Amino acid sequence: MLHLEISATDNESSIRSLWCQDPSQRESHGNCLSGMSLTRNPEDFSNGYFLHTFHRKSIMNNSVEQLPKCFQVGESVLVSSESEIALSLGVVYNIEEKDSIALVLDK
Repeated sequence: MLHLEISATDNESSIRSLWCQDPSQRESHGNCLSGMSLTRNPEDFSNGYFLHTFHRKSIMNNSVEQLPKCFQVGESVLVSSESEIALSLGVVYNIEEKDSIALVLDK
């Protein structure tokens, strides 16, 4: 599972929360989308950047779960995993429907 984080350039407390809080805690504060999965293979976007689309399904009943509205198109994000922070840096390209988000990432 991957976590999409608002870029930690806002303030020092955002950087601290990235290291000290788990993804669900950061999501409750509007700084993270936790439990995201890659929907399809990344597509070449331009000049070494790639378009990635992520979605989240409810673990409880395998239904589509609506994403919280904590991101906007054009906003900088970090992509992390359960064990690694800041695997990739990018920008929100599109918020599709209510359950998926497309990012342009550097990897």
